[in-house]
Amino acid sequence: MRSTISGNQLDCLAAAVSLRLPPGARRAMRTDAFHGAVDIIGTTERGGHVVAAAIADDDARHTVLEYAAERASELGLPLRVVHVWDGHRRYPDLLLDAALYDDLDAATAADAEREICHDRHPAHALSAVSRDAALLVVAATGKPAASHPLGATAAGLIGHTACPLTIVLPT
Repeated sequence: MRSTISGNQLDCLAAAVSLRLPPGARRAMRTDAFHGAVDIIGTTERGGHVVAAAIADDDARHTVLEYAAERASELGLPLRVVHVWDGHRRYPDLLLDAALYDDLDAATAADAEREICHDRHPAHALSAVSRDAALLVVAATGKPAASHPLGATAAGLIGHTACPLTIVLPT
């Protein structure tokens, strides 16, 4: 269950996202105070066939999975959980399974697609993942109440996805 997100945190995130949007970009931005999320909506002509949730081995994965599973259900699309592996930690497949079964109900976890991308640059790998997605969900940063509202991955994705991007505040 989500904790309440303060309006101040969401305002800071929205301001940081707004500053990162490319000038003249044909993208709209909206905030979702209930979920602590900022949606960046583009003008893509084709729709993807999954809701992609990008997780890392940090505290933010719970919020990302919860939000992405809810949106996948609303849109009637499969949930795909993606982890970008840089080769340093062992067993990324176990990370995906553990996160799914820890944070989602058993049926949702069992039905979720899993994808491991091997790349040293998570934003680059996730930008490629966005080509098949109807929505890409990422965390603003890996830690709740971080001093910077945007981490490197979220910042690197703004304006560089082929689908709408949702950035959620970790709780």
